Amino acid sequence: MAMAVEEVRPRLERMGSKLWLGITVTTSAMLAETPERVEKWKNQRALCVDGETSVIYTLSYLANIPSLVLLAVSDNVLLGKDCGFGTELSERVDRTFRELAEGALEIIERLHRREKTKR
Repeated sequence: MAMAVEEVRPRLERMGSKLWLGITVTTSAMLAETPERVEKWKNQRALCVDGETSVIYTLSYLANIPSLVLLAVSDNVLLGKDCGFGTELSERVDRTFRELAEGALEIIERLHRREKTKR
């Protein structure tokens, strides 16, 4: 994880964004963010809810493959707001996604180089 922080934090800071590390609720259930669940997750100090990566974590656990997910916040469940489409905020989210994707590719490349030097 340290490598991911080292790679991604400067990218986000250059954009004027911040890297947050913490608890993410991930579920395969669509629209699981009921007010009751959101309050429970908030009390458990979860930073965000994600609906796409639970399967990645499950499969990586079963295959004993380390995994890490980089997320860009696009909606605010507590306030009931989303970034919309074609808005300044949605464009910022898109730029964040691109930076995270480029950072992830750099992390993979660095891990690959590290493995090659071990051989």
